[in-house]
Order: sequence, then C-alpha cells, then structure tokens
Amino acid sequence: MRRAGRASRRSSAVACLTVAVAMAAAACGTSTTGPEEQVQSAAETLLESCAKLSPNAVLSLLTTAVRRDFVGESSTADGCARVLGLDEPPRVHDLKTALGNAEVTRTSVRGGFATAEIVTGDGDQTELGLEQVRGEWYVD
Repeated sequence: MRRAGRASRRSSAVACLTVAVAMAAAACGTSTTGPEEQVQSAAETLLESCAKLSPNAVLSLLTTAVRRDFVGESSTADGCARVLGLDEPPRVHDLKTALGNAEVTRTSVRGGFATAEIVTGDGDQTELGLEQVRGEWYVD
C-alpha cells in the first residue's frame, strides 16, 4: 500500500506542477493593450451596444453627465443618437444598420482624455469624447 500512496502523491505533485507551468505560460503570453486600443475598444463596445439597443450596456460605458443626457431621451435609439452626436435620431432599423456597420477610424489620446472618430454604415462621421476614470474609458 505504501507504493500506491507514494505513486498517488507523485502523480498529484506532477499534476500540480503541470497546472502551475500551464498558468505561468499563459501569463507570459498575456499582453497589455495601450490607451489607443482601449479607447477603440470602448468606442466599438458603445457602437455594438447601441446597435443592439441595449440600454444597460450603453449606460455602463457613459460618464455620469452623459448618462443623464442618455436617460433624458425618449428611447434607447434617441439616447444613442444623442450620445453619438448624430444630427437627427434615425429610425430604429436605420440606427441598428448604421451602427452595426460602423467603424472606429481613428483614436487620439492625451492624458486621461481621448477622442474616437467614427464612420457609420451610412457614411456619417462623428467624434466621441472619452475620459479615463479609475483606469477605465468612458464616453464623456
């Protein structure tokens, strides 16, 4: 029985060592993204959330002041149009199409503030202002 106990402890130790090596290797492969990539990701997430007409997801990406503007609108589509600076709130279907095909074409970061230039699927251009708060980027 001692041999079985030793073998069991040995295979447990090997399993633990294998898991530790795998975790260390995964950590080595992790790269941090720079501010421009983080701003682009925040802007793309806003576009996706607005295209899905998901108010809670949109609200989670906005600063307090912009949240008030968003909530003050009559619908998620109108709130998204306002946040994105679109001239006229489009019909819901048009907004979903325009934002579903939108892309962030350029980002610029200066300290804790940034801009993201967006071209909608309709060809409209707009610019978002973003602010970094506690390490996260929010539309401001």
